Amino acid sequence: MSSNCWVGFLLSVLAVGVLACGKDEPVPDAVRFDFGELHTDASGHAVRFAADCERIRALATPGTQSLRPDTTYRAIVSYVSLGDAIRALQIVRVPVYFAQSIPQFHFRGDPVRWVAGWRGGRYLNLRLDLPGSFGAKHSLAFAQRPPVVWPDGRRTAVVWLYHDAHGDRNDYFQDTYLNLALSPYIESSRERFDSIALFVNTLHGPERRAFPL
Repeated sequence: MSSNCWVGFLLSVLAVGVLACGKDEPVPDAVRFDFGELHTDASGHAVRFAADCERIRALATPGTQSLRPDTTYRAIVSYVSLGDAIRALQIVRVPVYFAQSIPQFHFRGDPVRWVAGWRGGRYLNLRLDLPGSFGAKHSLAFAQRPPVVWPDGRRTAVVWLYHDAHGDRNDYFQDTYLNLALSPYIESSRERFDSIALFVNTLHGPERRAFPL
């Protein structure tokens, strides 16, 4: 497993291990929480899941939620491993964003609280806290900026996260998961990038986070 995937594994996995006090008390199964790709069948039911940097495994019981047929979604899935299959406990779809050329004055930079970020294969997995009120709609976008070329020839893609709270109140923090697609940087035949720098306007001012590609 690569170092990037190992970091994602450590941050996104919760293993529950309980020692039984008596011989008759069963030890509960370990529950994992992973980002990954969720595949649907011709009927639009989730049937396969591949956690980041791992193999595709079947869902022991297909999902009941009706999604787009024959489609791959990004999702966070909590599950119990059954060897070549998994028993899904909860499935939460994760929105995928692509960096775009956005003039800086066209989008607000309302602050967010940075929680975590790590690379998961072809995506950057992000966890943020958005300050706001219950049920309010916020807008997010990723703006592509000119890359940085270092003296030794290394190239860093530069992306800014923009957040528009639409004047919402800051009653509490909403836990938010999202993905930034890395395919334009790791699969490009025209430009080679060694890393990506993500700038986020936080409650303490702009912060820079760098991730190797």
